[in-house]
Amino acid sequence: MSTTETLPESLNRGSLAEVLASRTGMARSIAYEAVETLFDVIASRVAQGGSVIVTNFGSFSLIDRQSRRARNPQTGAPIHMPCRKAVKFTVSPRLLEYANSNPADTTIRKNPKGSVRK
Repeated sequence: MSTTETLPESLNRGSLAEVLASRTGMARSIAYEAVETLFDVIASRVAQGGSVIVTNFGSFSLIDRQSRRARNPQTGAPIHMPCRKAVKFTVSPRLLEYANSNPADTTIRKNPKGSVRK
């Protein structure tokens, strides 16, 4: 990440595509399609019960939530929450380390730009 680049406080699909386009030199429309395709592939795989593991970033997986008793917060009345599926994201130790460091001085890339890949 460049120290001169300023990013918005939160990124959405459009701003992710803009960052991708500016860093790679690709057209914004192609970058947006790449971002959309990436999210489609992740969502599809997780919805099918598989997992998506991104080295040095984290993993997405589908988990089963058990049925439980809960309370309606407005009335206090007990309600039954049925079994359901939920998506779980597990952050990688490398991303946690990156988040607690000076991001301008480090990267989460497995092979940073300029490093020799063997």
